[in-house]
Amino acid sequence: MGTAVQYHFLYFAPGIGARWFFEGAQRYWQTFRPIVTYDLNLIEYTPADESVVVTTIARSDTADFVREEMQKRFPSVRHDALVYDYVNYVLLTLEARAEQNHPFGRPLGQ
Repeated sequence: MGTAVQYHFLYFAPGIGARWFFEGAQRYWQTFRPIVTYDLNLIEYTPADESVVVTTIARSDTADFVREEMQKRFPSVRHDALVYDYVNYVLLTLEARAEQNHPFGRPLGQ
């Protein structure tokens, strides 16, 4: 994938509450401004010819479900999966991404 990402979503899987956003993803959102959602249906409204990345945050008990849904429903969308059972780990990962200016965990285009 090239460096141009037209749509970036930050999806919180079932069972992840608002606390995970406010405590774990605030700086990440302020830095990259992804579209925050709890509903994968929103992704269906993106144009088919646009580059889309969905960063998902799921616990280990829902990660397989989210991965399968992404593969089945959005095979052309890049899936950036984060699986953590504790909000503190999400915070550490997303803070590091914001600090390094790497929205998907590595420089764009890699």
